[in-house]
Amino acid sequence: MLRLSFDDAEYTASLIRTYGRVADFRDKHRHDPQADDAKAVLQFLDQVEELGLKELVLYCENGMSRSASIAQFVNRTRGATVSGGVLKAFNETLYYLLGNPMGYETILRNMEKQEQEEDTLERERSTLASLFDRAKKLLS
Repeated sequence: MLRLSFDDAEYTASLIRTYGRVADFRDKHRHDPQADDAKAVLQFLDQVEELGLKELVLYCENGMSRSASIAQFVNRTRGATVSGGVLKAFNETLYYLLGNPMGYETILRNMEKQEQEEDTLERERSTLASLFDRAKKLLS
């Protein structure tokens, strides 16, 4: 049995890029599907296959998009037959993460690296401005 808890919310690379700081995105979306959730599902699916189990029951709180995302993924990538549910309304963020768990995390890490570089440049500019002001005072 696998139990995970995350909100039935979605985000995209485009939405991530609208945030001023990565920390702001992480704070607002900390309860949304994440790479670790997708990795846990994938590991569980591998265990199910290794055990040779023939049936899998998926259920989320509302029984709609999170479970449908996993069912859709299993259907498309592992050839499983899906019954008893509607797959039209699946959570696209979770589905994407199942196919590429580190996809959004890579974007976030690249943005964090860029933020750090910008912060470093700003500190260097500030230091140079301060040194320049001191030099002007000494020369006056």
